Amino acid sequence: RQWRVAKQSSLMLCARRLISGIALQTKGGNGSIPYAGQKTRWLSVRPHHIGYPATKYTDQVLMKEQRVKCIIGCNPNERETMQDLIISIRIWVNLRETMSKYVKNCDVLHEQKLRAKSPEWASHAAAELAGSHDYSAVAKISRQVAEEGKFFTIEALGQCIAKTIISECDVGRVQVIIDKPGALVKKGAAAAGVVVTRDRRDYFFPAAAAPARGADRLGLGR
Repeated sequence: RQWRVAKQSSLMLCARRLISGIALQTKGGNGSIPYAGQKTRWLSVRPHHIGYPATKYTDQVLMKEQRVKCIIGCNPNERETMQDLIISIRIWVNLRETMSKYVKNCDVLHEQKLRAKSPEWASHAAAELAGSHDYSAVAKISRQVAEEGKFFTIEALGQCIAKTIISECDVGRVQVIIDKPGALVKKGAAAAGVVVTRDRRDYFFPAAAAPARGADRLGLGR
């Protein structure tokens, strides 16, 4: 009976270790099967999350290759002459969740045909816009920050754009891609660039103001 109890306890311990994500590794850490006399250790494997869970932000909204002329750089001549930047923005969203608040069956073709033929098509359009994200607001922010900031580096510019978009557009995650085409021409490279990715949890913001929704963006709310 003592042997049976000990065996059950051992099995329960192994099960708990498997459930909690504990992996058996060798002393060298290469994960191979230990040979006779080799010491082994149990290492707790922490869950590795990249960004937000896929069930929350499943879609992406893009703004591609916005061309901006601005003061950018650290050299004296760069503080006097405007240079070209190419800015792209990627925003993680959940369109199913946001659009379902305003539009029923927006992914059903038959329903969409009825809405398109309806005399009240403008209200249906406003409803779809209300569930989407304002591309023009994102483009306006990136251009304004670049032109007015007169940053010394594209790294600082990218971080400022990301923080402003998260704050003013009420999004959970954003990625800012900036290319500076003239930076490495003499080195034979097409451009110097930076990619900045930020989550809302990277900052502390007060409650965000409600972004402009469908009727306002169509000019129907006034």
